[in-house]
Order: sequence, then C-alpha cells, then structure tokens
Amino acid sequence: MVFLQVWNAVGTATWGDLLSLGAAAAFGAYGVINQPLSKRYPPRELMAYTLAIGGGLIVLVGLPAAVRQDWGAVTASDWLIMLYAVVGPVYLAYALWNWAIHRRGIARTTPYGFAVPVVAAVLAVIFLGETLHPEQIVGGLMVVSGLVVTRMPSRRRTAGPAPAPALAEPAVEQAS
Repeated sequence: MVFLQVWNAVGTATWGDLLSLGAAAAFGAYGVINQPLSKRYPPRELMAYTLAIGGGLIVLVGLPAAVRQDWGAVTASDWLIMLYAVVGPVYLAYALWNWAIHRRGIARTTPYGFAVPVVAAVLAVIFLGETLHPEQIVGGLMVVSGLVVTRMPSRRRTAGPAPAPALAEPAVEQAS
C-alpha cells in the first residue's frame, strides 16, 4: 500500500513536491561531497563554507520577496521564530551532521537521516495531537526496521578479510 501511494502521487506532483525532491537530492549530494572535504578542512571552516554557499543561494532566490516584504509588520515573535529556525535546524543540525560524517563516514551516517520524519511524526502526535494514517505507521516501521538492519553486523565485516589465495609454487624435482 505504501508503494502504491507513491504512484498515485506522481501524477499529482506540484512544484512544491518537485522542490522537496530536489532538496532531498541536494542533501544526498551534500553528504557525498562533504565526506572528503571533512578530512581536509576543520569542521567550523567547512560549516562556514557550507552556510555561505547555501545562504547566498537562498538570498538570491528570496531577494524579490524580501524587497516586497512589509518589514514593519514583522513582530518580535516572528524574529524569534526566524532565529530558532536558523540556529536549531540549520546551524546545530548541520554541525552535528558534519561531525557524524567526519567521525563515522557517509555510509554509517546517512541512514539516520531517514529517522527525521519518523521522530517528527512522533513529536507531532505527542505535542500537536496529530493522527497518523495506517500507511504512515507502516512507513515509520519500515524506516525503523531499516535502521535496525543497518546496525546489524554483517558476516563480511565480522569475519574479517578473506585470506589471499595461495600461489602454487612449481614443484622442484630433487635429484636422486
């Protein structure tokens, strides 16, 4: 059922859906590009470059709306929300993500990114009184199951490397 819902959604995709898909692809590329850079640059420097590039692109895209914005209507509460959005999900989350990629590598870190919507759904149920549909619960269970599987030791890793095949040495005839 979860997979069938995807096919129904493809025909009704909006620009926002495509933007979300592009954001997911960009985030995946970010992780792959970030791993070798994390070995070359200190975490704070890498974070500064990342935020400068991403922030510059956001400014370019948001500039027309910023010019039209009625800045007098922006309340102190709005500014606090903006500060939280920048510091929490952007700065702290990316700093933690960069640290994890540097320490454990992209292959060990990436699966935990899939837990974000599951945790968000649980928090929405607890704090906002949201209700989940059966396919959302199945999807969440699939994500958690996938995380469990990625943490299980594989036989290849625990058994160690396979021994190199021995090269046959030519038989030496002994003189009698």
